[in-house]
Amino acid sequence: LEFRRVLFRSDGTGAVDDISKPFLTVQAAINACDIAGYNTVSSKANIFISPGTYTEDLTLISNINLCGLTTENDTTAKIDGSITFSPSSGTISDNGLNLNGIYFQNTQNANPVLTISGATACRVRAINCNFELGVVSANASVEVSNTSAVLNLYSNITESNISKSSSGGGYGLLVTAGEVNCYGMDITGNNGDAVRVTGGALYFAYGTLKTFSSQQVISQTAGTLTLSIAVVQQLANNKDGILKSGGTTVAGIVAFNIPGNTGVPGNAGYCMRGTGTIVYNNLTFIGPLGNARQQNTLTMVAIPTTLSPVA
Repeated sequence: LEFRRVLFRSDGTGAVDDISKPFLTVQAAINACDIAGYNTVSSKANIFISPGTYTEDLTLISNINLCGLTTENDTTAKIDGSITFSPSSGTISDNGLNLNGIYFQNTQNANPVLTISGATACRVRAINCNFELGVVSANASVEVSNTSAVLNLYSNITESNISKSSSGGGYGLLVTAGEVNCYGMDITGNNGDAVRVTGGALYFAYGTLKTFSSQQVISQTAGTLTLSIAVVQQLANNKDGILKSGGTTVAGIVAFNIPGNTGVPGNAGYCMRGTGTIVYNNLTFIGPLGNARQQNTLTMVAIPTTLSPVA
């Protein structure tokens, strides 16, 4: 017989820097690292999350990173709840945070899966992570409202995405302030926009933006939207790929797959609709296209060179 030591997870006996004493909950591990002083640029912490589902809301702390035990998101480490990051002091170099290979889901409440709020400068990097809001809610799966925040979302696997999977409106990604760089991710909405930009800046490259019904794929009222090497797909009639009423929009190497309208006068269903200007290069239009490629009130300005993808 082979006897092996079993590691019992307990917040009461969990200890920082001792692998033989794991914590039961993620928040307890975060708090312990914070108390131990592993929360600065020169003294950071990596919390490795064992396979399982952790049903809890998390308050994230600068320089305390969360990592799955694999380099890819295989859903073995799942956090089910709402997650917030809102540092209160310091510069952007002080307030860094990494999330790696974790499935973030919220089926517990109507709050976003990930919220980056407040006013203090911060930078969050998520690699090979999923963010899925699975309840009826008017909120987004991921919401950035911090004017001084930078959120970088990277994926080198096809499963990584942001999604709003249930009814009740809401969005996959809502950017009201700050900067979001999305590289290699897919963003999906169900009964709400895949993406809504009301301020700040979104740079999206190498991915698909998709929604099924009720709303547009992308709606923009302000801020900056840059699409580079992307697919905009609408799976419902009478809804648009991009609905624009303000802000700056640049699109390079973008394919629109829009079913168009049902033939009723006045119905939407354009690839691009609204007011203002879209600067573009190398657009492709596929699908039935029940309406024109763009509504005439939009001004389309071609640029001679191809946009560089987001790095």
